[in-house]
Amino acid sequence: MTNLMIACSYTRFGTLGSLTGPGIECRTLELPWAGNERNESCIPPGVYQYQRHESPRFGETLWLRGAPERSEILIHAAKPDDGNDYYWDESEQKWVEITLD
Repeated sequence: MTNLMIACSYTRFGTLGSLTGPGIECRTLELPWAGNERNESCIPPGVYQYQRHESPRFGETLWLRGAPERSEILIHAAKPDDGNDYYWDESEQKWVEITLD
């Protein structure tokens, strides 16, 4: 597994961040911070291990390991909606949506 660094800026509407690692640089959009509650909160900033993973639902993802009190964190690309570059899908709030540079 390889290390990935997550840095964040918090707003009341959501968490804007960045992921950096070997061959990876991208921006993120997550839920607002809510005490690291599973399915309710963004993950805390830090350095985590990850591996590439092929998800039946999301295709190519990054499977994040070692987040405190969390498991099964998949990072996947955002989906375009009606000509917009990105959107937030209410039914998928627990997932990090990213745009690849």
